Amino acid sequence: MQQDEISQDGVIEMARQTGDATKDARGRESFDFDSYGLEAFAKLVRNDYSNKHAQLWLKRIDKAVKEEREACAKFFDDNDTLMFWGSQAAREIRARGEPTSRGKE
Repeated sequence: MQQDEISQDGVIEMARQTGDATKDARGRESFDFDSYGLEAFAKLVRNDYSNKHAQLWLKRIDKAVKEEREACAKFFDDNDTLMFWGSQAAREIRARGEPTSRGKE
């Protein structure tokens, strides 16, 4: 199962929260929804999926920013001269990713 998929147990729990659950003789659950319950169920599923999808993209963006920051810092490390001060620039770039940096992440 992919990270952004909703688990079967998650869907069942959302159905329990919004519908009337009944069990048959074998213990299988079924759910009855009126239009309000069905709308509430759909909203829970949509919000769960949207949150997981957003979190996945935030992780991807964070990874890309870190990789780009490191590539820029490496450029300055590789081009360090007395006149250019590349290593100092590289330290400043890497510090941008630290929680205590002056700039915001």
